[in-house]
Amino acid sequence: MIALRPTADPHRFALDVTPALSVGAPEAQFLFGGAGLAASVAALEAAVARPVVWAAAQYLSYARPPATLDLDVVVPVLGKHNAQARCTGHVGDTEILTVNAALGSRPAEVSMQWPIAPPAPPPDDCPPMTYRRERLYPSLESSAKVCSTPPLPRSRTACPRPGPPAGSPRASVRR
Repeated sequence: MIALRPTADPHRFALDVTPALSVGAPEAQFLFGGAGLAASVAALEAAVARPVVWAAAQYLSYARPPATLDLDVVVPVLGKHNAQARCTGHVGDTEILTVNAALGSRPAEVSMQWPIAPPAPPPDDCPPMTYRRERLYPSLESSAKVCSTPPLPRSRTACPRPGPPAGSPRASVRR
């Protein structure tokens, strides 16, 4: 369990770095990376009041127990449904990790993925495609063929059958 402590600042949190949250030999323990990421995600979600969609951490130094990891959240983009935010963890003046994240969700009646590729002509029925490098260097010939169908009109906002949503191009490629 990550015991994240809020502070008077709604964008700052604290985590006690203890041996229970650390890895390494007893004389060289440091905060487990997953514990730092989990604490950062918890701080981001608390500060923005939205769920994390994805997060990526960059580990810069070690937080060794006993220490307090201060987590500062910055929210450069706060949209109607989504946000982009960053959490920086530091012990004193030493930056330990930085976590960038997207947070939020979009309410929608349609929530599905289309695992079946939409219909498109087979590659052998398509004209050859010329790559830029082949135009510049004709000796680099390629057998790539690309077919695409026009995007669906943007006015179609809901897709009642499996297939791409409005405006999604469909392509078939063979090299």
